[in-house]
Amino acid sequence: MITTVLDTGPLVAFFNVMDKHHAQCAAFFSQLRGRKLLPATVLAEVSW
Repeated sequence: MITTVLDTGPLVAFFNVMDKHHAQCAAFFSQLRGRKLLPATVLAEVSW
C-alpha cells in the first residue's frame, strides 16, 4: 500500500479557492489513493 506524506503548500492551495493552484491540487487530492500521512507540524502550519 502506498502512503503519501502531505505537505503545507498543496493543502493550503486545496483549501483556498482563490489560490492559482487550487484546481490542480483539488484534482490531485480527489484521485489520491492509499494512506495519507499528515504530520502535526504540517497541520499546525495549515491551520495558521
